[in-house]
Amino acid sequence: MFTGDMNMTSNHPEYGSSLLLNKAEMPLFVEAALEMPRVRDQALCLLIFFTGCRPSEANQIKPDSLIPDRSMVELPTLKQRQKVNPTRRVHIPEFLMTMLLSLCNGDLRIFPLGRTRVYEIVKDCMNRAGLTGKKANSRGLRRSYVTGNILSKTPLPDIQKRAGHARIESTLRYVHLVDEETRSYAENFWDFATTGAIPKE
Repeated sequence: MFTGDMNMTSNHPEYGSSLLLNKAEMPLFVEAALEMPRVRDQALCLLIFFTGCRPSEANQIKPDSLIPDRSMVELPTLKQRQKVNPTRRVHIPEFLMTMLLSLCNGDLRIFPLGRTRVYEIVKDCMNRAGLTGKKANSRGLRRSYVTGNILSKTPLPDIQKRAGHARIESTLRYVHLVDEETRSYAENFWDFATTGAIPKE
């Protein structure tokens, strides 16, 4: 198991780990995204949420990156620049595909934004959702995507492909976060089942 520099710390069980959104917080982010004033910002936040892509990958997609009949988006995998035009295809919900298609303008980028601006938009959505701390950013969304797929029992090679990890070892790092997340579920049960009877350390 990976035991590197993740410096994982547990918060109250209701909120899960400090580095990713838990199962209760994910819908809060989606709801906040859908309520953002601009469709562009809605689609951007939801694209990162549903694909786990990096901001620098999200702002590179163009109309020809969309595959409507399969409800997939072809993302550039910018961390694998040694390969020739590395890309990966990831499924997205049909409603998000409709939003992305509505933003198409010729062959221009769908999100003609700098990476910093993408970070700001995601941060704004997190604030609207009432989410704060180390998880309240695009990296938190990426961690949430990978760990959520692990918890959903998606095969690790498939997660590796979706996330754009060059090596399976990069995917396995997130198992540590899943351990923290599943512990929070266990602690929820302990509190429910014992009504506080377990001695505090």
